Amino acid sequence: MNLAAELDINTDLDEEIEGLFKDLGEDDAVEHMVIPDMPGLSETLHNEEQRMDVYRVHLVDFTRQVSSFLGASLSGGFRATEAAVTRLVERLSALHELGDHVGKVLIRHRGRGLEGEGANSAKYDYTVCFGALKLDIPLLKDAEKRLGQPAEHATVDFRNALKTMGSYGIHTLYASTLPHDAQARHLLRLCLNVLADYLRMFQEGKTLKYEGIDPWQGLPVVLNPAGFPDPNLTCLAAVNGLKPRTVSRLVDKIGSLMLDVGPGHPLKQYASVYDAVFGFEKLSDVLVRPPMEINNARWLINEHESQPLSDSQARLVRFLAREFPNGSQAPGKLVDSLYATDFGCVNCFHLMDRMTLASDLLKAMGKAAPHRKSQVDFSLENLEMEVLGNLEKGLARVSEPVLKNLCVSKDALVARQPECDEVRACVDERILDLVSFFHHRSQTKKKMESLPFAVNEFDRSDYQTIARDFGSTVDEAMELVRILKLCFDDAGHFKRQVFEENIPALARYQDHVFEFLWHYLQNSMHREDRISFLNALQVLIDRMNQPQKALTVLLEDFLHDPETIQFHDRNALMLCSVLMRTFNKELHKDTEYTPQEVLKVKAGLDQRAVIHAREFLDANRERFFVKIRTIHTLLKQALGKYKVKGRPPTRYLLILEWEAYILLSLVGGAAAETVVGSALGEYGNPDSEIYHLPRSNQALLWLLLLLQVVAQGAARFGRPADAVLLSQIKNREEFFVALGGGERARKQIRNLVRQLKRNFK
Repeated sequence: MNLAAELDINTDLDEEIEGLFKDLGEDDAVEHMVIPDMPGLSETLHNEEQRMDVYRVHLVDFTRQVSSFLGASLSGGFRATEAAVTRLVERLSALHELGDHVGKVLIRHRGRGLEGEGANSAKYDYTVCFGALKLDIPLLKDAEKRLGQPAEHATVDFRNALKTMGSYGIHTLYASTLPHDAQARHLLRLCLNVLADYLRMFQEGKTLKYEGIDPWQGLPVVLNPAGFPDPNLTCLAAVNGLKPRTVSRLVDKIGSLMLDVGPGHPLKQYASVYDAVFGFEKLSDVLVRPPMEINNARWLINEHESQPLSDSQARLVRFLAREFPNGSQAPGKLVDSLYATDFGCVNCFHLMDRMTLASDLLKAMGKAAPHRKSQVDFSLENLEMEVLGNLEKGLARVSEPVLKNLCVSKDALVARQPECDEVRACVDERILDLVSFFHHRSQTKKKMESLPFAVNEFDRSDYQTIARDFGSTVDEAMELVRILKLCFDDAGHFKRQVFEENIPALARYQDHVFEFLWHYLQNSMHREDRISFLNALQVLIDRMNQPQKALTVLLEDFLHDPETIQFHDRNALMLCSVLMRTFNKELHKDTEYTPQEVLKVKAGLDQRAVIHAREFLDANRERFFVKIRTIHTLLKQALGKYKVKGRPPTRYLLILEWEAYILLSLVGGAAAETVVGSALGEYGNPDSEIYHLPRSNQALLWLLLLLQVVAQGAARFGRPADAVLLSQIKNREEFFVALGGGERARKQIRNLVRQLKRNFK
């Protein structure tokens, strides 16, 4: 069996696919009927969700043990604490044994509140992160439905555990999962005992002793630069057997360095002296990082150790640590309001809450202004820019109807929705200005969408809005609109040659121009011009040489609402596949799909883009699975007996799956391998339901093309489980031929089987 060899299936399929476009007729939708989800890829992804549900149950138990540990620590009972420590050590060891070996579990406060559970639910609204897996109360409720009896009462247990954490003011808890190592277990037990004593003594307000290292004989507490007792610095001293005075001198030294260095210095990326300790190579070589951390605010923003914070993010965390010392949940709620990724899904009242929280944070910064000479460097002006900049990014993702329901009335922000009471709040005037700007931006966007048809004239306020959106001058905004107007004729048809001639001028706006064109113009032109426009965008991306930015825009848009399908989803995937490669021969011809021959490419992949896309999909694995399941379920409905009103055309769904498998085969990673392997299991079995639905015969040639793509993708990955499936396909030739489809279908099957026999003997 040669997994290293690529499947060299017949990939000269341009004419073949074009023929299939013509052969595959479109159905006029006449009625709406709900069709149950069908087995196959959808079922396999559902099974993957169930496998993840088992992990979720483990995380619920871990959270319960954390709660038990906190309760025992604060009760002061030695035996109860020791028992809680033992259970928590065993639970972390069990998480290590789950198989993914992600190395850590992170609990962090989000504080948004939970639908149907009242305002008080904000205190126990946490997210648990275990690698790419996320768990919160709404996700657990869904898992409980899937699992049934094994997860009975899981949500109640989880909620109670989180309430305990909230009552003790925990905003983050980080724990390293354990290898089977006696020393690692010893350090964890020592760390937990120190934290237990710290929490109890801190809660009781006792005078903390500085002599001795045994936590039960008097805790050697270490203070942070702001003068507050710090649990993580205290654990650092304990697990390394250091005297507290030694660690205190180290804290003073590093704290002074962090104040003295200028902008851009590596020390500026650290949220605290505790984190900065491990930024010094000599120190990180000799010091052991505590296996558990409580209320380390850096974890509110970033869950990956290897990914540094920006200067502004680190300053913000340091500010929050000073303003809200141990025992406050405010940092979690404030950070979530700024860095949340779901602005596109919130309603106007949720949006109002985030604006109010941000306003409170700006107010706190204003009050802190006299303390600029403090021991902690805040750079308040930059902090305010960080807050307002993140709000602006969030508001840019808010949907038009939601934005319409949040308006400015004199000096207040007003949220109103049908059948709901109006909510009014006084917020910082800079936030009012932001909301007003996005209202005007919405109107300007409508003018941009009608630009091909020259329906509306732009006034100076429109150019000012575009200039602000682009970070350019008004004159530059006027030039951009002028260039884009040239790209359409009097009838509103796109002139690709003119667009490409002006790409050097457009590329000057590279920080925003792609996102601007993607969101504003993709659906606003004649249908027959859209493919030409799409291919022109490929050329623009190629010239800009910034694949990561464009990938983020495209993938965020693709996963925006994973339970719905948009016309431009196919275009997003197609452009992503273009971004994966360093050379694209299709750049200068109009094409409606990504050619299959790109799956031969390996050395010609842009590794920056590949890694970025892989990390994005793995980090958003759950949303991604829902999106793929949605596409595949709609395809099966399209091939079924009943016509469904509002369903995308069959041809579109087939091409959408094609583009998804092409991209995943180029990107790889855990999420991609799961989807492609699942698809191979379905398309590689001639008995699968996908081949035997009432209209499957009409689409058989396309279904076999999808089989070819997933076979090539699986061969690229080289997983043993996929190798078994590929090997089985070569023994099923006669069964695939029996499906019908004429000579073209037989030719496709023969080509595939011949190559499989060559590579999987």
